[in-house]
Formats: sequence, structure tokens, C-alpha cells
Amino acid sequence: MTQYDQTVTLLAALLHDLGHGPFSHSFESVSRINHEKYTEMIILGDTEINHILKQIDEQLPHQVVSIINHSHPNKILTQLISSQLDADRMDYLLRDAYFTGTSYGSFDLNRLIRTMRVVDDKLVVKESGIHAVEDYIMARYHMYWNVYFHATSRAYEAVLFSLFRRLNDLKDTHLLDPYPRIKTFLLEEVPLVHSLLALDESVMLYYVSEMQSSEDPILRDLSDRLLNRHLFTYQNLSDELEANVSELLVEHGFDPRYYLSKDQLEQTPYHPYFKEMSMLIYIVDEHRNVLELSEVSEIVAAISAGKEKSESKLFYPNMNESESVYE
Repeated sequence: MTQYDQTVTLLAALLHDLGHGPFSHSFESVSRINHEKYTEMIILGDTEINHILKQIDEQLPHQVVSIINHSHPNKILTQLISSQLDADRMDYLLRDAYFTGTSYGSFDLNRLIRTMRVVDDKLVVKESGIHAVEDYIMARYHMYWNVYFHATSRAYEAVLFSLFRRLNDLKDTHLLDPYPRIKTFLLEEVPLVHSLLALDESVMLYYVSEMQSSEDPILRDLSDRLLNRHLFTYQNLSDELEANVSELLVEHGFDPRYYLSKDQLEQTPYHPYFKEMSMLIYIVDEHRNVLELSEVSEIVAAISAGKEKSESKLFYPNMNESESVYE
């Protein structure tokens, strides 16, 4: 890698999630454009970031974006930022494990990096680093099911999704006048970059706090639930349960559009059958043979051959505690 390549890759690592709205992926339910596209628009548009990059080189914004959107001719640079074994995943697993106080996301980062090599335009790991790779894959699996997919986290997301859905449904009414940045963003057919940048989490949390005194009873209730941890309860999903709960919600005065949320999740720690080569993990043996990970690791082979773990839950208010919420 040239010095320029290193700089471009570091910038792509630093900037690749710029397009996330407040509350990360949850906000995409109303943004209409995914965060990757917004990231491109921010880096290439009339923004401070774009102007700073152009001071170094006129083509630098385009070079950074080409790594983020996988169009850069040097695939190694893309693999470093976005693959099964990338800097992004290594970062968030260790960081999230630390800040949540768990040990699920721990793995030997130094060992993993020390055993990484480039062979035939592929990022590979030496055979001596297999155990570090196995630990990394299991760390990811356990972090997803014990932290990211934890029922309380999903209950928060269910309330957030419902709140965003209600805001979107009210965008043409006076009820959003007290929240001009949200209203502007939602009314734009293709939301502008500057409208997104005006909506950070500090602004949103202030607005959500103000929504607790909104004229709209659903906004009032959902904002209170979000800020004061009055979350939805949940059960394992079934068609019969969904029909029964929907009926009960209507009886108790709740609109199922905002108070009934289905969440279906599935996750495999590692899948050896990805069509995109960069989504596979490769091992290089002492004879410089490059093999896909599950061909070398018995643990990964067993996991890959096993049944994909899935879980479906239905989230809704505890109606015994929430009957008078609109009074």
C-alpha cells in the first residue's frame, strides 16, 4: 500500500458511518435513504468534510467513497473496511463489550492482526492464527444474541420504530410544528444532507422530551415510554398470539399500528457459502495454499453446518398497566 492508499483507507474507516441518523439503524425506518447512501452524499456534497478532503486532493472524496461502496479497484482496501474480518467489526465488538461490561465480545485482537497477510489479492490469516479467528467469530455470535439482540434492547427499538412511524404519519399536520427539524426532514421528498445533519441525537432527545406534552396522545405516550423505560412487554411470536393481542389492543384503545411490533431475527456466526469472495475468511497454510476457513477449522465447519439460530418475538404494551394511558 502506498502512503496515499493508507490515508484513503484510514479516512474510509473514520467516515464510513457518517450517514447514520439519530439512534442509528432505527432511524432508517423513516429516512427513505439508507445510511450508506447518506454517507456518500455527505462526503461528496457541499459539506465541511468534503471541503477538508479536497484541500488535500481534489479526488480524495471520490477515492474514500469508492472504498466505502466497494468500487475501488484495490479490493484489499475494501476488505479492510467491510468484510467478514474487517476493522469495523473488530472495533465495535471490543468497544461494545467494554461499555456494556460483558466479556462476550473479547478476542485476541493483537494476535489476529499479527497473523494477517495478503496473498493473491486476498486478506488471509496464517494457519497459526486460526484460534484467534475462531474466538473472533464466537465473540460476534455471543455479542449479537446476548447484547445486540437482547430483549430489552429490542423492546427499546420497538418503541423507537413506533415513535418514528407516528412522526412520519403526522408530518402533514400542525402537530409536528413544535419539532421543525423533524418536520422539514420528513416533508422533503428526498431529504437533503443538511436536514439529516441537523438531526443529531441531542436534538432528537430534546424533541422527544418535549413530545411528552404533545397534543397527540400517541406521541405523548411513546415518548414517555422511551424516556422513562416503560417499554413494551414481549412473547414468542405465533399467528394466533398476534391475532389475539391485536384484538386486545383495540379493546383497550391502542392502535396496533403503533403498539404491535413483530421482530424476527436470525443469525449465523459464519457462512462459508457467500457468493461475494470478500465475505469469506481465508487461511493460508505453510505451503501458501489459501483455504476457506471452514475447510481448516473443525469448530467453524460444525457451526456452519448447524441450524441457523432464529428468534421471533411480538412486542406490545402491558395492557394491565397501561389501560389509562390516554386519559
